[in-house]
Amino acid sequence: MPKREEETKPKTAKSPGASYGFWGFARDFSSGVFSLLNSGKVFPAFGLLLLVLMGLIAWRVPDTELAGLIREFFQLLRSSFGFAMGALIVTNVGWLWLIRRQREIYQSEITRLSDLRSKLLLGDKSSDFTPIKELHTSNGTQRESYVMPDSVTPSKRKK
Repeated sequence: MPKREEETKPKTAKSPGASYGFWGFARDFSSGVFSLLNSGKVFPAFGLLLLVLMGLIAWRVPDTELAGLIREFFQLLRSSFGFAMGALIVTNVGWLWLIRRQREIYQSEITRLSDLRSKLLLGDKSSDFTPIKELHTSNGTQRESYVMPDSVTPSKRKK
């Protein structure tokens, strides 16, 4: 007697995309934000936070009050607070440029030193190769010895 169709099909779990909902998105989003913060990339995380806040404000504010809110925002930017925020942004961009420039300098120095080391070990041509073992001053037949401290502790002096 043939089995019913339901019994013959293997029981499989739902496809991965079917269970991916809000909580999966929230988990992935928060892990992405925390990886940005842990890797020192604060500016993208800060920019994302600002975009979310601006979107939330624009979504929740009624259309009639949105124009007044934008007008007040630009008045705030023209005040001394706006000048301070502008100076903060300019100095942060300057620090970002300085950090990137310093990384470039360090990387170029590391590359220069590794090229110099290769030239010293291998020579300018590959036919000038000298193995590292031949550059050692000893041939390896010497006995190694170490200076070991006494195992007996010195006696204390009586005063």
